[in-house]
Amino acid sequence: MKRDMDLIRQLLLVTESDGKIQFESNHSQEEIADHVQMLIEERLVEGKTVRNHIGVLCGYHITRLTMRGHDFLDAARSPKIWNAAKDKIQKEGVGWTLKILYGLLEQYAKSHFPVQ
Repeated sequence: MKRDMDLIRQLLLVTESDGKIQFESNHSQEEIADHVQMLIEERLVEGKTVRNHIGVLCGYHITRLTMRGHDFLDAARSPKIWNAAKDKIQKEGVGWTLKILYGLLEQYAKSHFPVQ
């Protein structure tokens, strides 16, 4: 299954809001659960995923954002910064690693606070 960084960001935003914002997605339950599993593996959230009788991810429950999840989300929150980082990655043709994305997000966020 292909990783979707927009879905990852959306899941983090919904988790932070305690489900108070609408989560509309054209992704299957399996795709969403797979992305939640990635968030758990990267220690951005705490939670559990559920597999059906043949081992396919079919559900999830996120209990909370971790400090690392809050940091990533704070860097990714602004649509302007998020889109600038995405455009840069796509323009350069590099892979969407979380580390590269987070580094770019931090760089763009820092550029909004000039040193005096």
